[in-house]
Amino acid sequence: MNTLIKLALSLVAFVVLLILVAVIVIPLFIDPNDYKPQIAALVKQHTAREVEIEGDLNLSVFPWIGIETGRISLGNAPGFGERPFADIEHTQIKVKLLPLLSKKIEVSRIVVQGLILNLARNKNGVSNWDDLTSKSKNKSGQESPKQQKSSKSEEKDSTPANLVIGGIAVQDANIVWNDQSTTQHVEISNLDFILDQLKFDQPVDFDLGFILKNKEPDLTEKLNLSGNVSMNASFDLFKLGSIKLISKTEGKSVPGGLLEIVLMVSGDVNLKNQTTRIEELRFNAKNFNVTGELKGENILDAPSITGHMVIAQFSPRKLLKSLDFEVPITQDKNTLQKLQSDFQLKATNEILELNNLSILLDDTTVNGQTRIVDFSNPGIAFNFEIDAINADRYLPPKKETDPPPSSNTQKTSPSSIPADKPVDLPLETLRTLNLQGKVKISQLTLKGLKAQGVEFDIKGKNGLIASKQSVTNLYHGNYQGSLQIDARTDLPKLALTESLSNVSVEPLLRDATGKTPISGTLEFSAQLSGRGRHTDAIKSSLNGTINALFTDGAIQGINLIKMIRTAKTLLKKQPTQIESNTDKTEFSELKLSSNVNKGVVNTHELILKSPLLRVTGSGTANLISEEIDYRIATKLVGSLDGQGGAEIKDLKGIPIGVNIKGSISKPSFSLDLATSLTPKQKEKIEKKKQKLLDKLDKKLGPGTSDLLKQFF
Repeated sequence: MNTLIKLALSLVAFVVLLILVAVIVIPLFIDPNDYKPQIAALVKQHTAREVEIEGDLNLSVFPWIGIETGRISLGNAPGFGERPFADIEHTQIKVKLLPLLSKKIEVSRIVVQGLILNLARNKNGVSNWDDLTSKSKNKSGQESPKQQKSSKSEEKDSTPANLVIGGIAVQDANIVWNDQSTTQHVEISNLDFILDQLKFDQPVDFDLGFILKNKEPDLTEKLNLSGNVSMNASFDLFKLGSIKLISKTEGKSVPGGLLEIVLMVSGDVNLKNQTTRIEELRFNAKNFNVTGELKGENILDAPSITGHMVIAQFSPRKLLKSLDFEVPITQDKNTLQKLQSDFQLKATNEILELNNLSILLDDTTVNGQTRIVDFSNPGIAFNFEIDAINADRYLPPKKETDPPPSSNTQKTSPSSIPADKPVDLPLETLRTLNLQGKVKISQLTLKGLKAQGVEFDIKGKNGLIASKQSVTNLYHGNYQGSLQIDARTDLPKLALTESLSNVSVEPLLRDATGKTPISGTLEFSAQLSGRGRHTDAIKSSLNGTINALFTDGAIQGINLIKMIRTAKTLLKKQPTQIESNTDKTEFSELKLSSNVNKGVVNTHELILKSPLLRVTGSGTANLISEEIDYRIATKLVGSLDGQGGAEIKDLKGIPIGVNIKGSISKPSFSLDLATSLTPKQKEKIEKKKQKLLDKLDKKLGPGTSDLLKQFF
């Protein structure tokens, strides 16, 4: 036994002696600088590139096995110029000797100083490192079986459980990327990377910073990434602690000239289970703050992310202004002052869902959900509920009304007034639209109109779009409507159906136009269809029917009783002037039945009833030029005190003609006395006309009267 112990001690003493000899002898008798030519030749043999080693190579053995170099330069690939591919000013790496005996690896801080890396790609898409990465592959581009076996073995043994790295320091590195195939040129300068002592399952602090300059577009970005991370020996479990990214970008193409972004993340990533958990996510840019929590599953094969996101309240108006974006000009300058949101997020490679979505915009609250499927050809679905919104506040300011015409201003016909330019239908958008959604609004103000219980449903796919809209409370009545658009052909088709029931017209018109040309309760229906690529073409092709019934109301601007009285004085050859701008005609019922043909509304039935009057008529209204041409005939059917009863009772039953011309917005009224003549008056006029023609035949010769009849 003693002999064995002595033998073991002798072996240990011998090993220690060998180590001491190596520590003393190797540095004295071996100079690594003597092997520079062999090293350069070996590099060229394997890379076909020149390598330059300047300065001394310093070798250490105990207690650290390591090497320290001066400047090392590796030549570029053929065809990429004379600038070196890589240039390093100074490097240092050491591994502790004694722990290697127990299969422990302790590396001192790895230092790389003054790295210059020139990366490039030529116009043919070949990069200047392709030759370095292709050496280990056979002619077919695949690794040989022997190499595959070796790489698998190395992979198995490349994750020792007891690996300690004293840290990594990359100082003053510069990287240039020049891609001639895309004319992209990027320079990274002042790159510094510090990693503290690396131990498995323990937090390690790191700090990365650099400046990036891009030529096109011209911008400069200063980036800093810091925090701490821990990992296991298998490199498949990472814990992220307070990772912070700060990016400052400057340039003419940057909104506002300067954009600073701060992103903070903490959580963990498990590559083995393919899961991730972000406990805290914070994003800030221009006082736009987003916070949230996220979870991910199957993150390597088919990522699925869920979480809760919160957008803190901010001012969209101020944000757009700070980014040098055009701020919308709205009727109310106090809009776009507040916006905030929170929602549940679900995202995969093909789907994005926002559930339990809540949005606060100024004084309006929106709740609902939305879903996008297939990002290459998005299918969008949504369901929103809005409490109350005054949409007019967000619309552009109203155009100033035209100044009143002066005495020198020439009168113009409605057709001579320049119309708004036609609006083209967005056919490509309509044809690719894949949409299904619903919106409910408790209270809505739009174009001055006030509505309650608004619902809007829309479906669109493959160029077919259909919508339904309704209002449960519209000025004491209700509204129902539908619209269909078929954009599959070169000439899109449209079909519109609308109905109003029990709507009080006067307050509706007052809110919409500021004018009340008619009052009463309205029942309205329209069924129209047309086709065209822009609004004017659609209007000019409209066909269908329009029906309206007004009850217990009045027409402003015309007093038919006064016009009948005026007709009487004119028939008695007593000229008078009609002034009916402030007058009105009351009625118990006003009915209009119309057919629409190629954009022209043909009213074949116009009936007005009142206790005193009966009015019938017909006419046309052109939807393009907005010109109207109506003729009505009024008859007295009774007599009322205060309406000139005794004065005009002799006109009872005799039709009094009235012409209505001008534009839809500015109609003009005039008497048509030809329809007001009694049969005796017409007979008397006909006799006088014939007597005059006979006189002309006698004076000018026979046939003169026949010639005049042809002209008149």
